[in-house]
Amino acid sequence: MRIEDQIDQLMKRPIAVEKAPSEKGGPEMDMDLLAETFAGKGPPDSTIDRIEVLEKGLKDMGVTVENKTGELMGRINKLEDFQKNAS
Repeated sequence: MRIEDQIDQLMKRPIAVEKAPSEKGGPEMDMDLLAETFAGKGPPDSTIDRIEVLEKGLKDMGVTVENKTGELMGRINKLEDFQKNAS
């Protein structure tokens, strides 16, 4: 089923249905329907798995960048020292 169809179904589905007025005078919500809507989640789809893989990849890439930055700074320092000594 396409994501657009799923969204359309959810948009048409009532979140809570008014019942008889509550003791406080306001409308009473259908708690069973609320529980089904918000607590009846299915297993996570592959989006969560893809996000976890991306987060791990970014973390690994960050470590690589930090290592390369350290190496480059070391080279720059050596070149600067060489240039000072050559002058």
